[in-house]
Parts: sequence; C-alpha cells; structure tokens
Amino acid sequence: MPGRSAAPDPRAPLAAARGADAVSGRSDQAAAPSTTHGHLWTLPEGTGLHAPLGRLVDDPATGRLCCHLCGRWFLSLGAHVRAHGYTADAYRDTMQLLRTRAGNLESWQRLERVGTSRAQLAAGRATRARRREAHLAALLIERGAPDLSTFLRAEYAAGASLQTLAQLTGLGRNRLRADLAAAEITVRPTGCNTPAGKRSRAQAADAAAAARVGTGDLHGWLTARYDQGWSLTRLAAAVGHSAHWVRWRLDAASQGSESA
Repeated sequence: MPGRSAAPDPRAPLAAARGADAVSGRSDQAAAPSTTHGHLWTLPEGTGLHAPLGRLVDDPATGRLCCHLCGRWFLSLGAHVRAHGYTADAYRDTMQLLRTRAGNLESWQRLERVGTSRAQLAAGRATRARRREAHLAALLIERGAPDLSTFLRAEYAAGASLQTLAQLTGLGRNRLRADLAAAEITVRPTGCNTPAGKRSRAQAADAAAAARVGTGDLHGWLTARYDQGWSLTRLAAAVGHSAHWVRWRLDAASQGSESA
C-alpha cells in the first residue's frame, strides 16, 4: 500500500553478521566472540537467541552451523551444545528443530554422520588399545617377565634395537620411548649399534625380502635367480632392496656354502 514501509527482514542482520564472520577468517571450530551477532530472537521464557526458532542457520561456504545460544559457528553443533548443558535431542526440542522439516533434517543428518564417524574412530582406538594391551600381557607371560619395564630392560641390554622392541611389543615410537624412560633405560645414541642389534635388523630385512618374493629360503632364491641370468637391478626390484644389498646377500650366501 502507498506510504507503508516494508517490514524489515529479520534474517538480514544475521546474514550480514555471517558474511562478516566468513571474511574475518574464523577457525574451523568457532569464530571469536567478537564476530558473533547480537540477540535477534528469544525463547518464550526470554533467553536471547542468535538464530530463529525452528531453523538451523548454516554457512554454505563452510558448512558450519550457527549455535542459537552463543552465536558461534561449528562443524559439529551436536557436540558443542553440551557446553551449554544440552544434549543434542534436548537442544533440538528446545529450539523447535523438527526432523520433519527438510532443511533441518539434512543438517541434523550431517551432524549425526559427523558424530557417528567420531564415535567410530574413538571405538576403533579403544579396540586397538585393548588388543595392544592383551598382546603385551601375552608377551610378558611368554618371556617370563613380571612387567613391561623388566622386559624392556632385559631386551635392550641384550642389544635389541628400538625397531625390534616396537615390533615385539606393538608399541608406537612415542609410547615405546615413554616406557623406556619409565624403565630408566638410557637410549643408545644414533649410530651406536650393538652386534645383537645389527643381527636383528639384518634378520628383519631378510624376512621382509623373503616374504616379498614368497620364499622361505632367501639366499637360495637369490642364488637360483642370479644363476638364471637375473641382473642385480632386477633382483633388487624384486626383493625391495638396493643392488648393493643384493650383492652383499649373494656374497654372504656364497661364503656360507664355501664354509660348509
């Protein structure tokens, strides 16, 4: 009607704030408090909101969702609302985010996928940790060691390398080093190899090469192929080592047969 001004669009301030927030370069988790917009909506009991009831506001450029309660933006809103004392279901009900609404349904399904993926990762880590601890317990029983520290001290003193200990225990490098420190074991400097450590690494290299070509007799396999005319380069590619390493293993095989 003439003379009647158009009602302001309540979404315009939110869109403007969201655009400013995107330009500000907020982190993947949330924007800094100074970039959040003010309260434009309220719950029936008066709590100020940063997004309208019944609607999830998302940033199409980043896929993040606006928290109704604090105005910050998150990839995983379902996890964030626990900081406000809400479960995901309680938050959805309070903000009237009905699953039957197509836009909200898609957003909540995305949140549920993120939450499920994280839960699966956590469950996988827990399963691997249980298996690792079970393996360690069985190893200690097999070796007659009362605890991990005693086992590590005995093996390391006998010349086992960190690589060998990692393979035996199934521990990662950081965990292994922490356990060595807890056992008051001083790690040998790099390049300080014991005869036992050298033998251990040589045996590990032989086992890996033999498994690669599917043989139980690596020296025999190398010798037979070399006698058939295989070059050192071809043999090296087959076993996954250098030509120099292959030459060394062939010489070792030859010396072993001569001494026999």
